Amino acid sequence: MYQVLARKWRPKNFHELVGQTHVTQALTYALDHNRIHHAYLFTGTRGVGKTTIARIFAKSLNCQKNHVSSNPCGECDHCKEIDQGRFPDLIEVDAASRSRVEETRELLDNVPYAPVKGQYKVYLIDEVHMFSASSFNALLKTLEEPPPHVKFILATTDPQKLPATILSRCLQFHLKNMSERQISEHLAHILQAEHAEYEPDALHLLANAAAGSMRDSLSLLDQALAYGRGHVRTRDVATLLGAVPEPQLLHMLQLLANGDAPGLRNTLESLDEYAPDYAGLLLRLLQQMQKITIAQLGAERYAEEIPAALHALAARLPVELLQLWYQIGNEAWQNLPYQPDARMALEMSLLRMIALQPLLPTSDPAQARPVREAAPASDSLTASLQAQTTPATATPAATTEPQAVAPSETASHGEAPAAPTTATVHAEPADNEPPPWEDTTPAAADDSNDAVPPWVSETIPDDSERTPAKKPESAPAAAIAPETAAPAAAKKPAAPPANTTDPGDLIDNLERWSDFLASLDLHEYPLLLLENSVPASWQAPLLSLYTAPTGIIFDQAQNREQAAAAIAHALGIACTIEIQPADALKTPIEYRRQKNAAAQQRAEQDFLNHPQIRAAQATFGPALQVDNIQPLNPQE
Repeated sequence: MYQVLARKWRPKNFHELVGQTHVTQALTYALDHNRIHHAYLFTGTRGVGKTTIARIFAKSLNCQKNHVSSNPCGECDHCKEIDQGRFPDLIEVDAASRSRVEETRELLDNVPYAPVKGQYKVYLIDEVHMFSASSFNALLKTLEEPPPHVKFILATTDPQKLPATILSRCLQFHLKNMSERQISEHLAHILQAEHAEYEPDALHLLANAAAGSMRDSLSLLDQALAYGRGHVRTRDVATLLGAVPEPQLLHMLQLLANGDAPGLRNTLESLDEYAPDYAGLLLRLLQQMQKITIAQLGAERYAEEIPAALHALAARLPVELLQLWYQIGNEAWQNLPYQPDARMALEMSLLRMIALQPLLPTSDPAQARPVREAAPASDSLTASLQAQTTPATATPAATTEPQAVAPSETASHGEAPAAPTTATVHAEPADNEPPPWEDTTPAAADDSNDAVPPWVSETIPDDSERTPAKKPESAPAAAIAPETAAPAAAKKPAAPPANTTDPGDLIDNLERWSDFLASLDLHEYPLLLLENSVPASWQAPLLSLYTAPTGIIFDQAQNREQAAAAIAHALGIACTIEIQPADALKTPIEYRRQKNAAAQQRAEQDFLNHPQIRAAQATFGPALQVDNIQPLNPQE
């Protein structure tokens, strides 16, 4: 007859227990040194081992072979009867079904009698908080001074409901929730003993769903084995639990870091097939953000606690941005029960994370999707409506966007244009100046030399007097408007790199390989597989790739086929892909990160060395704050 895993793998002694070291250490010392208390109270959530420890304790007291010790033999008649639940001197009571005082008195009437077979009579009262007040009063005197052959073990999930008079008569041990690592490792041990195939990511999903309960994880494992026909696969477990696999969560975080709102929406739509619990999905995203923060602050408790992929994100994301994400997600999770549509609320919170983040210093400006201000309407329908409703003599309203000097004006002055850099410069506002969201830009551009660059907000602190800025001897005639001032225009797809008609041209050329990947029509996992790989060799039609450890998780047959099809389409030849793992490897992601860092450094240096910026710093002093300097894409 089949026995469920939760019963088959219930620990038989203290050495088999997972976790709860603080409890087993105290109990083993008491048993080995004969310092046994007359009453114990075990507290904790369901499935953490309260009843199991009580039964092991009863075996330790009544073992025929080893007598009173912390290591019961498990082979004598007494140990076997306790394991099978038919030992007469182990009285298990369910307080939820025997809460009346009459039943408690009937139970206590047998306390003075000697044990039937063992050395001690053990009373195990489960869910003791369900006792009535009268039952607690009837138990008090016996619990405080029981006969020497009687031991009481109380177990409860809600110790706050126990009277202080009961708590003061017991040694109390609080059993902790199991960590995901402990649960997943124990499940792996069980599956290896059961000769069942499994995927590690599937065990992480089960451990996360168990919420610290080992018994719940074993019940879920039974269900996963039945659903997967003896195999525990990540996709099956995700479908069963309505959970999202770890690679999908990682991909969502990468899309957030890239500011890719369309890609994020497409990913959420693909996750709908799992019918996920959106509150649980948001909670798991918050857990991943917590792990990234741990990696950023170097607070790992043991090696490999944080996956390598999250370490890569930790090195890329600013700490402040991650805290903003966590705050948005936390507020969304708290308000999710009150939202009319959980799916819509989740999507809106993720879009807010993208909308409110600045352009990342390490991101690729050509691929980033910054949020822009709405551009003035210029389509034919709006123009025709304005023509019908506006008099011919009316002048168009002045735009609130910063005005950039035309290139012709730059040519007339004979000066070079400003460096292709944007920045945000903050100064403390004065009392008599309007709020920054109000439109204070005049309708006509001021051509005087007193005009300051459009990226400088000329305000001074409250506690200082306004000092006229010293006019620079020569000001640049052209200024680059902030990126938010330009109308949002659809970006043209990058053209394929030149001279890449043969895959052999991509070997040992990381720059050309990176540009080639940008031209492919690929998304999600196939693209991530190539982004973490470099070409090793080309023997038509086989393209061998060295792949970094972070890209191995995306090495699946479907991803390789899609990547090979995209490469074949771009080059016009047949192509298949072979993956070769590599430990130390500079991937296209690392190449772009270094390239962007160098461009960022040049942009900051050029901006801070600009004559007008130096003049502004000399005028405002420490009150002038410069941040968010970004190099512009030359093609924009």
